[in-house]
Amino acid sequence: MSEPNGEKSPMDEIMVSIVIPTWNSKELVVQCLESIYEATKEVSFEVILVVNGSQDGTQVTVQKRFPQVILIENRYNLGFTRAVNMGMERAKGKYVLLLNDDTIVVPGALEKMVRYLDEQPDVGTVGVQLINTDGSKQHCIHNFPSLLTEIFPVALLEKLFPRFYPNKRIHYDDPVDVPAVLGACMMIRRDVIETVGMLDEGYFAYLEETDWQMQFRNAGFRVVHLPSVKIYHMQGASSKKRMPGPSRVEYYRSLYRFYGKQYGTTICRMILVLKWCRMIGTLISLSLLCAGTGLRKERPKNRLKSYAYLFMWHLKGRPAHMGLSRSESCSD
Repeated sequence: MSEPNGEKSPMDEIMVSIVIPTWNSKELVVQCLESIYEATKEVSFEVILVVNGSQDGTQVTVQKRFPQVILIENRYNLGFTRAVNMGMERAKGKYVLLLNDDTIVVPGALEKMVRYLDEQPDVGTVGVQLINTDGSKQHCIHNFPSLLTEIFPVALLEKLFPRFYPNKRIHYDDPVDVPAVLGACMMIRRDVIETVGMLDEGYFAYLEETDWQMQFRNAGFRVVHLPSVKIYHMQGASSKKRMPGPSRVEYYRSLYRFYGKQYGTTICRMILVLKWCRMIGTLISLSLLCAGTGLRKERPKNRLKSYAYLFMWHLKGRPAHMGLSRSESCSD
């Protein structure tokens, strides 16, 4: 759109580049895209959809229904992190919005995020309050993993030290500085990405955005949670539900990478020992529970299977071939 005198209007500049990675989630993608185009009216944006080896016809459906979407197709699942980076490499916006395919954008959400970043130049990234379909709050603030969070239950730390461990149990009226926000919906300044670099592709999935935001903070940028901005998060495409064992392994692989990278080898080894001891205790407890119920209850049985898979991964020396493969999920 241009002004009558031939000069460009503000809408000619792309304000937000929305990057959405997806894997075999056609219905969710369509729902997400519909919500974006219906809800976002006051800021210019582009949508970059990175399809990670989907076999459900996502590409064809999107091309027909949303021809304006920039489509990046990967033959194989290259992982959540690589998919996001590929999208960001194509992004032209002043801000980049990382968005999960199982979200529904509500009217005014993107505009409020942009407005806040425009007004707060020292803020590197913002996240919103993710909610369930019934309006209840989800966890959307990340506290950095540490030796304390491994020794003590996180819920206890959040209760005793809410200032240092912000969480969804606290009611916030105003924007609040937090360690990190969930990558399901986070908006980042382009100049922050240019300063810090893109996501570490050593993470296939999980904790990549937490690691990234620690780098933001180390570079002097604030990370802020916007409690008044809400977006629905369906959590329908989560690999944790579809592949609990491999997903648990992938999370632990990312966790060990995070500790080794941010805290050093000694702390990482201490965490490994703690995790090993706790995992054996969990396996014993779940085995006794399942034996007592005769494996009639599905939830403890599934947890036992996922922890047994995790145990074998450790026992085999944490091999690269176990976990989430290229043909599996790319959703956080």
